[in-house]
Amino acid sequence: MLKKLFSHTAIYGLAPQVTKVASFFSLPLITKELTDIDYGVAGILTAYTAALSVFSMIGLRVVLVNSFLNHLIFINGGGDKYMGFFLYGISYILFY
Repeated sequence: MLKKLFSHTAIYGLAPQVTKVASFFSLPLITKELTDIDYGVAGILTAYTAALSVFSMIGLRVVLVNSFLNHLIFINGGGDKYMGFFLYGISYILFY
């Protein structure tokens, strides 16, 4: 189960960061070609992307919480040892 957890964490947690890393490294290469209008368009697109990413992360967290609570180990009584980790994660999400 831990192997599956880590593979899902890699897919859902690290894969979306690939585009951010790629844009970070490609920015110095294309900066010399950009005009003032291009900077404005890039700023607007960045603002919209940041605003929409909030909604996508909310959906992902709901799916992760539902899958955790509906998992067979939790229902059969073995999930109480994970409850502290789960509550810490929820409090971290809510307060930070």
